[in-house]
Amino acid sequence: MKRFRSFTLVALPLLWLIAAVSTQAENPKNIHPTGYVTDLAGVIAPETKARLEALCREVEEKTGAQIAVVTVHSLEADSVENFAVDLYKQFGVGSKSDNRGVLLLVAPEEHKYRIEVGYGLEPVINDARAGDAGRAMAPLLRQGDYSAAIEAATWMLAEYVADDRGVTLTGQPPARSQRREPRSHPPPPRGDHQVECVQFCSDRLTRFRCALPGTKPL
Repeated sequence: MKRFRSFTLVALPLLWLIAAVSTQAENPKNIHPTGYVTDLAGVIAPETKARLEALCREVEEKTGAQIAVVTVHSLEADSVENFAVDLYKQFGVGSKSDNRGVLLLVAPEEHKYRIEVGYGLEPVINDARAGDAGRAMAPLLRQGDYSAAIEAATWMLAEYVADDRGVTLTGQPPARSQRREPRSHPPPPRGDHQVECVQFCSDRLTRFRCALPGTKPL
């Protein structure tokens, strides 16, 4: 009995510490990039992560734009929109001079994702194009294939940026990311920063729209 009590006294503070560190790590202010891809949820396969790192590096070298990919366990009871905005600022995606950056945030356990676009890339990745990238992810997210979903969306975003600058990317995009669905609505006017948010479930997909003010310069 004494042994058990002694173990409990030692173990409980340790568990509290682990829980506190885990919770703190999911707060946007405490998340630090580990590269172009920060996989806190641990859902991206190592080989996929390596390809994404190479892709994002090539995009920055050839266009000056930055793509950040982040997965998290929890949104800390915040909305995916607010979490993405805070994380975008925390990471400093895109240079301060032109803010040409885009963040792909995925929270698998909460079945949510968000594509946050810096004002410098708004003419390139408008609402319709962000929606196309999201729809490319949807079937794979429902299947739980997060690596493939994230790679498909990242490639689409990368191709938009590369096409705008007239450069060619050396890698080979996944077949799914090449199928772009026709747009059913015109892009919003500049400054009306609207991005399609999607909540995905194992048995169904619920789409909803949300309007946000334009992303401010960092």
